[in-house]
Amino acid sequence: MKFRLFILGGITAFAMTSLVQAQTSDPETAPDTGKKMGWHQHNHGLWKELNLTDQQKQEIRSFKESNQVSFRSLLAKCLSDRLALEKAIAQNPSNEGLIRTLSSALA
Repeated sequence: MKFRLFILGGITAFAMTSLVQAQTSDPETAPDTGKKMGWHQHNHGLWKELNLTDQQKQEIRSFKESNQVSFRSLLAKCLSDRLALEKAIAQNPSNEGLIRTLSSALA
């Protein structure tokens, strides 16, 4: 079940970034607002462009709130596994057995 939630979170993140990348990145045609936008403000614009109904927004909020603890724990485990892999590679790149074991934990 946790793995499915992790995959769902990854797919959601991928879909969000795909939507952002689908927009024009050509500075010639992109409107210049004169101000820099942080990630939070950019996400706000993305959510606004989706034109979600109030019910859809509430469903997303409730899903996010109900799975927040499991998402954080899975993210923490993924990050710690990745750090362990990077450390193993930096300390002894020729230890293929350990590197394979650690990388399979990330897959």
